[in-house]
Amino acid sequence: LCARANRKLSSFEPKREGLIETNSLIGVTIFFYLMSLFWLISYLKLICTDISTYNFPPPDSEVSADLVCTRGCGTLKRRDIIHCSACGTCNAYHDHHCGVVQVCVCGANYKYFVLFMFYAAMMFVAMGSAVTMLA
Repeated sequence: LCARANRKLSSFEPKREGLIETNSLIGVTIFFYLMSLFWLISYLKLICTDISTYNFPPPDSEVSADLVCTRGCGTLKRRDIIHCSACGTCNAYHDHHCGVVQVCVCGANYKYFVLFMFYAAMMFVAMGSAVTMLA
């Protein structure tokens, strides 16, 4: 009688392996949602940062060798300001025009672009972890 009762009680004990996998899956899910939130914030900061540079040309007497005429808009600008033909703005420290988010990546929003790409990579890592846990 005692042996049967012990067998019945042992069948109700939680399985350790399933519990560990469930807790890990919950942790990966929380990590994914946290990275998604940070990704969204960095995306909004990336597209909402004012990147246009308004550098009015100096009077003719003060024109120096540091100023050049940009090809796109034809105004005098510093050498580090480049006109983007894709979006039609002049940007300081222009890196590239990103076709994914449709914004110029320049000195003003470069940090947010790097964070945007980092959080996107972390989201893919979390998705891959969840898939391998469920498989």
